[in-house]
Amino acid sequence: MEILLNDKNEILSFALVGGFDNGIQVNEYPEDFIFYFKPKFFIYSDGVIKRNPYYVEEDNIFQEPPINNDIDFSNSTDQEVRTMFTSLQKQVIQANISIAQLAQQNASITKQLTEVSKELETLKKEEK
Repeated sequence: MEILLNDKNEILSFALVGGFDNGIQVNEYPEDFIFYFKPKFFIYSDGVIKRNPYYVEEDNIFQEPPINNDIDFSNSTDQEVRTMFTSLQKQVIQANISIAQLAQQNASITKQLTEVSKELETLKKEEK
């Protein structure tokens, strides 16, 4: 896994596949890292990922930036365009992996909920 930090060593993003310019390769991370990840919620200190004791929930009102479809790539070199394309491919792969992980977590939680419901029904029947 590769992480991207700000100047306060807060983790802004992570990549399971691919990486970032100036990213840091990490081999071990907390078991709940992916599940609880939010930008700045974790910090990277002394080679270890830990929860940020100074984390403050930000107001996540997202304002979509204006889209400029009139971008002129004619001055971009072939290599620059290829690099941008490769970066976009990595982002799509990361998004698909995240979606797959969320689907797996959803299935696991659904299974647990079903088991708890069955156990609750069993307990209700035993009380009668």
